[in-house]
Amino acid sequence: SVQIHQDKKNFQFKYYDQSQKKYVAIPAVWVKKIEKDALVVVSPQQKQEIFIPIHRVTEVLYKGKQYWRL
Repeated sequence: SVQIHQDKKNFQFKYYDQSQKKYVAIPAVWVKKIEKDALVVVSPQQKQEIFIPIHRVTEVLYKGKQYWRL
């Protein structure tokens, strides 16, 4: 699991953001927890929880390269 990986800072989750109509990659360190169907993300800028449905995550990147893909 990326959540407990020692090298977590090098992972990113890529997902489709419907409001921006594009794919967005977020650092794994922003993910505070994973609930049953969503990543709970807190970005340093916004300081508020954002829920990203897990089914929207299309890729996991490690050091910018594809690590896992849906």
